[in-house]
Amino acid sequence: MMHPSLYELSFLLLHLYFAAFISTTGASSPSLFDGNLELPGGSIPTVSLEHLDPTLPPALPTQTPHCSLVVLQHDFADTVGVTPASANYTHPSDCPFPWTRVVLELSVAATDLQESRVAAIWIDGAEVLRTVTPIPMARGAFWRVHKDVTRYTALLRRLADGGGVISMMLENSNKVLPGVFSANVSLHYFRGPVDDGGSKSMSNAAHPSVRSLYREPADLVLPISKPDGQYGSGFWYHIDNETGVESTTVAIPRNTYRAVLEIFVSYHGEDESWYTNPLRNNYLHQPTAAKLSAPRANGAFRQVYATIDGKYVGGHVPFPVIYSSAINPVFWSPVAAIGAFDMPSYDLDLTPFLALMLDGRAHEIGLGVCSALPHWLVNANLHLWVDYWSDAVQAGPVEYFVPAIQMNRNAEWRNPDGQSEIGAEGLERFAGWVSSSRGNLTTEVRHKIKLKSQVQVPFQPC
Repeated sequence: MMHPSLYELSFLLLHLYFAAFISTTGASSPSLFDGNLELPGGSIPTVSLEHLDPTLPPALPTQTPHCSLVVLQHDFADTVGVTPASANYTHPSDCPFPWTRVVLELSVAATDLQESRVAAIWIDGAEVLRTVTPIPMARGAFWRVHKDVTRYTALLRRLADGGGVISMMLENSNKVLPGVFSANVSLHYFRGPVDDGGSKSMSNAAHPSVRSLYREPADLVLPISKPDGQYGSGFWYHIDNETGVESTTVAIPRNTYRAVLEIFVSYHGEDESWYTNPLRNNYLHQPTAAKLSAPRANGAFRQVYATIDGKYVGGHVPFPVIYSSAINPVFWSPVAAIGAFDMPSYDLDLTPFLALMLDGRAHEIGLGVCSALPHWLVNANLHLWVDYWSDAVQAGPVEYFVPAIQMNRNAEWRNPDGQSEIGAEGLERFAGWVSSSRGNLTTEVRHKIKLKSQVQVPFQPC
C-alpha cells in the first residue's frame, strides 16, 4: 500500500522574499504591540469581532448532536510556566458508545489586547488539537475551532469507562498587555447516520490523510509525550537543537497488526519563522559579521522525524504555518493564516516496523527536528489496531531504504545583504509484512522529499 503524505509537501517550490531588519541586540523583529500602542483619542475600542479560519471547511455533521458536553473552562491570564489547566472528566449516561462521530469545539474570547499564543488540548496526555491564537486588536475578539476527533475514539471510550483528565495549555502573559483568553472546550457526540453536508470529494480534499490512514478509529491510542506533563510545563517536549531527540518508552500489544504515529509540532523562539531563515554560513566569516548577534544562519530546511530504539523510521518537512505576529500582524485580522487554528499533524505509518516492537518489551519512540534552533514543541500519538482473534501476530521486515537527503546550498553575500538558496531532495522506502487473522499483508511506504527555498535579504541602512 502507498500512503500519501498529509500535504504531499505542498510547498515544493518555496520562494520567500523578505526584508531583514537586523539590530545590534539580535532581537527578533518587533511585533505590532511592542512599545506603547497609540489609538485615536487614547481609547481602545470594544467591538464584537470574530476571527475566521480560511481553510477548507471540515467534514462535520450538519445535524444536532445527540449529546454535547462542556469538558473544560478556564481563563488564561499569567500562565507562563504554570501547569496546564485540567478538568476531571465524567461521562454522562445519555451519551453511551458507540458514536458515529465526535467533534471537539474550542471557543475562545479575548478580554483585551494581547499577543499571539500557542495552545494545545490533551486527553490523558494524548494531544488532540494544536492551535495558535490570533492577535486581538480590540476588546471583544472571539473565535471557534471545530475538529473531528473521531479517530481518538479509544481515548474517549476510556474516559467513558473510568473517567480521565482533559488538559489545555496556553501560556499567556499580562506583563505588557492586559488581554485574558477565556476558553471553553466542548465535545459533541453524534449517533446514527451522519450527514457531512458535502460530497466525499470535498471531504477528501480537506482531509487527505483521513481517507488513507484512519479508515476506522484505532483500538488503542498511546501518548508519546512527557508523562508528568499534567504536573509540569505541559505534555509537549522541547527540542532545542538538531541533535536533540526526546523519547517515550511504550510497550504495545503483541497482537497489533497496524500502527500509525501522529506527530504534533509547532516552532517558536529563534525558529518561529524558520521558513524565512537565510543561509549565512559564508557571510558569518566576514568582518562585517560582527554586526549580527545570534543570527539565524542555517537556512530554511527542517524535517520532523521519528525513531524506534534510535532507528530512523520516517519524517516530514512541516508545512510553514504563519503565526498571527509574523510578516505583518494586520494581515491576519480577522482572517487567520492557513492552518493556524488547527495546525496540521504529520502521520507516519509504522506498520513496516512492527517486527521491532511485537516482542512484548518496552521500546523507545523518539522525536527530533533536523537543523532545529530553539525551540520546537513536539509530541505524538501512537495509534494501534489490534487483532482480537489472535494472542500474537507475526511480522517481519522486507525493505529499509533510507539514503541521505541530497542537499544543495548556495549563498552570495555583499556585506549584510545578499541571497541564499537551498535545494533538498530524497526518497525513502519502507516495507514489512504482518500475518494476522486478516491474512498476510505487506505494507509499503514511500516518501519523497523535494524542496527549494530562495531567500533574499536587502540591506536596510539605519
